[in-house]
Amino acid sequence: MKLYIVTAFLLVLHIAAGKKERPPKSRETRGFWRDVGQKDLADAIKKYQKLNNNYARNSIVFIGDGMSLGTTVAGRIKTGQDQGGYGEEYMTNLDTMPHVGLAKTYSVDNQISDSASTATAILSGVKTDSGRIGVDHRGSSCWRSQQYRVKTALHHAIEQGKSVGVVTTTRIQHATPASAYAHSPTRFWYSDDNMSEAHKKFGCKDIAQQLYDLKDYIQVIMGGGRQHMVPRDEVPEGGKRKGKRLDGQNFIKMWKAEMKDRNGSYVHDRKTFEAIDVNTTDYLLGLFSDTEFYFKNQRKSKLLPSLEQMTEKAIGILSKNPKGYFLLVESGMIDKGHHQGRPGFALGEFQQLDDSLQKAREMTSEEDTLIITTADHGHVFTMGGKAKRGNPVLGVADERGSDDQYYTTISYGNGPGYKVNRDVKKNVHNYKYYQPIAAVPLAHESHSVEDTIIWSRGPHAHLLNGVHEQNYIAHVLFYAACLGPDNWHWEHCPQDASFMANDLQVDSLEEDDELKDFYIENEQSIFEGDDNVFVSHIH
Repeated sequence: MKLYIVTAFLLVLHIAAGKKERPPKSRETRGFWRDVGQKDLADAIKKYQKLNNNYARNSIVFIGDGMSLGTTVAGRIKTGQDQGGYGEEYMTNLDTMPHVGLAKTYSVDNQISDSASTATAILSGVKTDSGRIGVDHRGSSCWRSQQYRVKTALHHAIEQGKSVGVVTTTRIQHATPASAYAHSPTRFWYSDDNMSEAHKKFGCKDIAQQLYDLKDYIQVIMGGGRQHMVPRDEVPEGGKRKGKRLDGQNFIKMWKAEMKDRNGSYVHDRKTFEAIDVNTTDYLLGLFSDTEFYFKNQRKSKLLPSLEQMTEKAIGILSKNPKGYFLLVESGMIDKGHHQGRPGFALGEFQQLDDSLQKAREMTSEEDTLIITTADHGHVFTMGGKAKRGNPVLGVADERGSDDQYYTTISYGNGPGYKVNRDVKKNVHNYKYYQPIAAVPLAHESHSVEDTIIWSRGPHAHLLNGVHEQNYIAHVLFYAACLGPDNWHWEHCPQDASFMANDLQVDSLEEDDELKDFYIENEQSIFEGDDNVFVSHIH
């Protein structure tokens, strides 16, 4: 008995010192696994004995761009191994979310979708064609994109006087964040240099312009994409590259001038970001890169705030509004890592999302805050072969292939890692930029058709169980948070839920049916040059 107490005491000291040991597998007897199973069962029974049917005053949506099931499992093992364990037994913050479901990710036109169509489905409740943002599938031209716009959770929250924010590690005009606030027939209208004169003539605006137009309503904007906010002959504050805009507008300078007397601050690097006091800041524009962020595993990433830090700052600012808030947080570089065929980078970005989720859970209460975490789509990323428990997740298998060559347990269905002759070193898990083998040669690895996982916590999160169309996520969000006139009458909604603090008039350009039919019949002559926008170069 004394020996057991001493051993336990030494183990506590060892862990407290920051060193973790892998527990001996000899302890994992049938009694051990029975105890684990009984604890899980007790937790599940307790969870479903009393469902949370409260009003979701606050709502946070986390999107891991390209965060497939394989990514979350490999990310779990990697995180556990980084902390000294075997890895397989580790529980991420995602793993401890109480409710789990699945979403079908196809778009209206494609079996395998992109981030624009999927984010539009998640945030608006309406599926659309791949490449379209904030419109239904009919919004394929400039005029049509103004006729068939859809409202998102962000728009509804603004109209009901809530604070809102958008945080990403990609450019702020990228497909996922743009789907929260913009309406466009193509995801690639980052700035006006990508638009034709006909599209401008008929009233369409680029995504950066639309973001600026909502400056009075979006309290927190953080991400990259500085070059889309300034003219071609100017370098943005904090930037290195000249801008992209043709219209001469510098939205960063304009935003600063507008917000100078409204407790607004513009920040462009980690130093200026860390100086922000959330108690005295009501509006925050943080643009930390000219395009996308560096990967977490790259040395220069230390110059930028982490996703966790941005999430913490955003919640600190938004939570001052007694009416509540809506926040979108995207870990967008998971997708970029997979497209490059570099799983080490993708898993590092997964860890950023998991850390950010933990921070959000620490700062909020499940009694009044609905947190939904999901992916927009998957990737052709897989992990398999023969490997003993604790094998480095980025390492080689415990056997050789039939060609007598080593192979990694991680591989891709396609991408830049394709090789005719495989030559894998046994210590490949130490190579930061290594690209595992891909079955089909492509310049960029592609998205997959698999369902994505929905993890949720908070009011009405139990509704996100089972298999659903991806647009169902938004309908649960609207219901729980009483967003939009279709959801004001529910029993859990406060009496003032229908109070419209702001009228964004998202639907104001929709013509009556007779006039619309006339326009459609004569579209080519009335809107000459406003052709359907074909969105290519997406996987």
